[in-house]
Amino acid sequence: MKVRLDIKQLRIGHYVYLPLKWGQHPFLLNSFKIKSNEQLSIIKQLGINTITINALKSDVHDEPVAPLDSDSNSDLTTDANTDENSENSLEFVAEEALDEMWSKKQDSCKQFAAIEDRIHRSKEAFANTLNDVQDIFDLDKLRENPSVSQSLAIVNFIYKNIDTESGSAIHLMNDSVGYSRLHYHSLNVSLLSVLICQAKGFTPKQCQLVAFSALYHDIGKTQLPVSLLSKPHPLDDNDQKRLCSHLEKSLKVVAKIPKFPEAALKLIGQHHELNDGSGYPNSLSRDEIHQLSRVLILANAYDNLCNGLDNQYSPHNALTYLYNKCRGQHDVKDIMALISVVGVYPPGTIVELSDHQIGVVISTNKETRLSPYILVYDQDVPRDQAAIINIAEFGLSITNVLDSKALTLDQYHYLNPSSQSTYFIDVE
Repeated sequence: MKVRLDIKQLRIGHYVYLPLKWGQHPFLLNSFKIKSNEQLSIIKQLGINTITINALKSDVHDEPVAPLDSDSNSDLTTDANTDENSENSLEFVAEEALDEMWSKKQDSCKQFAAIEDRIHRSKEAFANTLNDVQDIFDLDKLRENPSVSQSLAIVNFIYKNIDTESGSAIHLMNDSVGYSRLHYHSLNVSLLSVLICQAKGFTPKQCQLVAFSALYHDIGKTQLPVSLLSKPHPLDDNDQKRLCSHLEKSLKVVAKIPKFPEAALKLIGQHHELNDGSGYPNSLSRDEIHQLSRVLILANAYDNLCNGLDNQYSPHNALTYLYNKCRGQHDVKDIMALISVVGVYPPGTIVELSDHQIGVVISTNKETRLSPYILVYDQDVPRDQAAIINIAEFGLSITNVLDSKALTLDQYHYLNPSSQSTYFIDVE
């Protein structure tokens, strides 16, 4: 509940909304909970007569407050709410403390700009790579020029730019028009497979082999009708059998490509087997499944959970499901390796922060996996200008993972949780 207070009533513990532009005050956020006398003093000297607070988010409940009248004048500042008067009003605050706050704000701006620049470069590389993946799945081109050169170039590019030792950040990519889910899925599985392999200490050759196999593992689906691929589950026995045939079709397609690695054929042929023997086509058990196949199987399962046609899991819930429900089907060490690289809160997860703000995880944080970079929902800020914050820098933490159904319509469109949970990594 939003209410309005006289500025003199403001106390430590109130959750405030500053009625100033972001550049007119030294705080890192426009809305926050007051935690110190210093913050309280600065706010009271910003030239504001009244201020809006959120009573439900505040720790102060013993002062009478007047409800916010939506029909009243929304201008909460006096004529002093100008750059000149703001500067004059701040003279009462210790100059050293203010200088430090402004310095932190400038550093924060530089950090945000660096994050956004990395994501921008990653998006460009992602779009180019996705275009190359689309070419791989063009069977007419493949018949004219049956070669693995383009897929090897993709694998080499991905491997070159992934470095788990230095904590290569993983970014959430936006949907790109013109690409099918098959293109997204193949690139996602390839990328995730490399990350898992590196986390498990596999050799460069092994990492690249599983990434290469992942690009082709579902190419047989191009020979199945779209009506079948887009059918909601559960499928009847006949449709399920037709869908499963994609594995055999994939093997037949790639077997015609000159110099296609024999080892990759094995990984593709096993990508639907499971440790407990419940997979297909041969119901293999753990010891019969190649260790790199098990990585491919897990990456494939994770992406299908996140981006399935129905019952789509959030990335965080997909990890939870794999760990709690599927440990008989996948190696626990592989699951833990996946968690270690995408984070406990992977990109695409909708979260509530400790100050009750809502946001979507945009990127992993190579310094602290539990404190990812969050795009914060703010109804007063356009989506393309929304802040991407390092929550650790703000002293915030994630308190809850939200289902998209819990969002308001405005929050839903702002955070865009329905977009594909497609990833890419930092690029040089």
